[in-house]
Amino acid sequence: MPPPPARMPQSAPMPGRRRVSVFVETPQGSFVKRDWVDGRLRLKYVSPVRCPFDYGHVVGEPAADGLGQDGIWLGPAARPLDVVEGLVTAVARFDDGGVVDDKWIVTPDGSFASSDADRIDRFFRMYAVVKRLLGKRSRYHGIVAADGAGRA
Repeated sequence: MPPPPARMPQSAPMPGRRRVSVFVETPQGSFVKRDWVDGRLRLKYVSPVRCPFDYGHVVGEPAADGLGQDGIWLGPAARPLDVVEGLVTAVARFDDGGVVDDKWIVTPDGSFASSDADRIDRFFRMYAVVKRLLGKRSRYHGIVAADGAGRA
């Protein structure tokens, strides 16, 4: 299990364990990161590593970056433009250039395996390093339970 988060952003409220829908923009295994902007998927960048999970945004949830709350889907494989539904189980705490950029971790039934936590933890530690190498002030703070009651 990853170590507890360090210096978590204070302005990010915890979502609690609730049912949400995730609009998938980047499917697991893809090298291409896309964002849903102005009613269509737009290329954000091509990554040197595959995305280890389905990634998109939580429908109807705003985020500080203006693109919608990031969501990680840990359920049956999805394709771009799929909308999947599950429970917010945990949160990967992240800030990008001083802006809160948390990722809500959503599963079909609210379960969250330690192997999933390890996979997400490894990915975002590497992601933060790459962003810093590109001159961005990014920091990964670890994974916490969706209700904020400690590590997931």
